[in-house]
Amino acid sequence: MLRPDPKSPYLYLGLILIFAFFLRLSYLLEFRESVFFNAGLMTKYDQRTFDNWAGKLVKNPWAGDGKVFYMAPGYPYFVAAIYKGFGHSYFAVGFIQILLDTLLCLLLFLLGKWLFNERVGLLACLFAGFYRPFIFYSTTLLSDTLILFLNILFIFVIYWALRERSYKRWVLVGLVMGLSALVKPTILLFLPFLLIGLYFYPKKTSPHPLPPQPLPSREGKTATISSSPLARGEEKKSFLLPPLVGGKKGGGIHPFLAWVIVILLMAIIISPATIRNWRVSGQFVPICSNGPANYKIGNSLDSIGLYIAPEKPLAPLFSKVFWRLQGNKFLLFFNSYEWPQNLNIYLLQKITKTLKLPLFGFGLIVPLGILGLFLALSKRKFLLLFFFTLCNIIWVIGFFVTSRYRLPAVGCLILFAAFFIDWLFFKVKGRKYIPVVVALSVLFLLFSFVNNWKGEKIGSVHLESFSFLTYKNANNDIAEGNFPLALKRAKSLVSLLPFNPLGHELLATTYLNLGEFDLAQKEAGIALMYDPEAEGAKQILSSDK
Repeated sequence: MLRPDPKSPYLYLGLILIFAFFLRLSYLLEFRESVFFNAGLMTKYDQRTFDNWAGKLVKNPWAGDGKVFYMAPGYPYFVAAIYKGFGHSYFAVGFIQILLDTLLCLLLFLLGKWLFNERVGLLACLFAGFYRPFIFYSTTLLSDTLILFLNILFIFVIYWALRERSYKRWVLVGLVMGLSALVKPTILLFLPFLLIGLYFYPKKTSPHPLPPQPLPSREGKTATISSSPLARGEEKKSFLLPPLVGGKKGGGIHPFLAWVIVILLMAIIISPATIRNWRVSGQFVPICSNGPANYKIGNSLDSIGLYIAPEKPLAPLFSKVFWRLQGNKFLLFFNSYEWPQNLNIYLLQKITKTLKLPLFGFGLIVPLGILGLFLALSKRKFLLLFFFTLCNIIWVIGFFVTSRYRLPAVGCLILFAAFFIDWLFFKVKGRKYIPVVVALSVLFLLFSFVNNWKGEKIGSVHLESFSFLTYKNANNDIAEGNFPLALKRAKSLVSLLPFNPLGHELLATTYLNLGEFDLAQKEAGIALMYDPEAEGAKQILSSDK
């Protein structure tokens, strides 16, 4: 009977992936009972917008309001495809997304293995598998998990294409970039950096060197000489630097041609959205039109760099106000606080067990990733990953900062964080203590810089939203006869907000429907104590058994 090799990296990889999947499944089962799961009740939330849009697409794939796409259409079509196959199921969407998020961990392992080594790949997989925000966003009806997956898949297929002398692989790179752009068009910012990275990609020897050839020696013994160009002292042949002739016959692939293939395939993939926008408006809108609105949110004279609607006009590009605002957004981006939009991770951490686990967070991964990034800059093969990371930071700072938008940048920094841990381990093992002390000192400074949030983590607006959604969901449960779930929601609200009269009134209503009249009157009395005008509580107190 074959036994797994305890030293095999694939054994550890399998264990990490299994734990990562079941961790996400555990959270999905908890999240399913939260008031943030039913997107149909989440008025004015992006979840409700995606849900309604996807529902219309199931009935008519070309459904629209006669205007250009305001939001990127990729995610609604993704959700519509799931609805088409599994019915109108939020759980099915969440389950597909946790599968993608688990596959993301595998992609990071392979990237880490290709770019660094298997240890770095395993560490990257571990960081991603147990990264709290990845788990948090993987179950909800938001586009962020799909955006993150497609972004990492894109940089993955770039390095995969670089491993062979084949233009065909760049067709897939363009296809993935097009799909990613349909979900989040900001990936297009990377296009010029892709060309630069390809031109500066290092020369490589053939991936399939010939075996060593035996030669007779003077002593009559057989000697060997490698047919490798490096062993013969010959110049390495390039896969991507322009060959003298060009193309495969010249010993490589021309970077400009590879880049053009990517652009052409990307343009083909997004063309249905572009053509549709042109037909309904007569305007050239490649994918969607919400870019200027998002830019205004983060760059107006009264903007603070977060998702708060401004009232004043845009700050002039060359004004001190504008660049001061960019500096403020830089600080917001590199702060460990998970800036909420649609969902507050700290609120869900209060009401779910899975998120309470000691998982990795932004405050640990990013300082490690920054150090690893600068250590890796000495080698040109990391330039593409560096540019991609930089682009995912720039576009967030260019618009406004929110926890959701940081995920692709963190996905890249996870690789650099794993590399730094590996580098540090071998410096310590080799007793090279001076670079270790310097690196740890810089790490301490970065850690202090990133982890400096001292304010409240759950603002009043999020508590009010939670209260309102609990009231809507519990009443919906009561209408459907699901009294145990309504009771659980009401108790959760009272536990989190003990002085909120709505929670006690909701608890009183639920107890009344369960026939617990004494408990109903007790909770109604508490509700009136906090709000003498609570009509529902008054009716319960005035009713007979």
